[in-house]
Amino acid sequence: MKMCEVFNILPKELFDFNMATIDSEQHDIIREINTVLPELDSEKLYYINNIARMFANKD
Repeated sequence: MKMCEVFNILPKELFDFNMATIDSEQHDIIREINTVLPELDSEKLYYINNIARMFANKD
């Protein structure tokens, strides 16, 4: 947790070895989304998940 605090990242980011390249704008947007999500109730998270999957063309 100390490393996360120092680098201002989520614990998941320390161990996410996804080799896909994400540009800095995408990274900033993802970080912003990750800060907002914990504030939402389950119903809103459900809708956001469905919208994200729709954009990604996944079910």
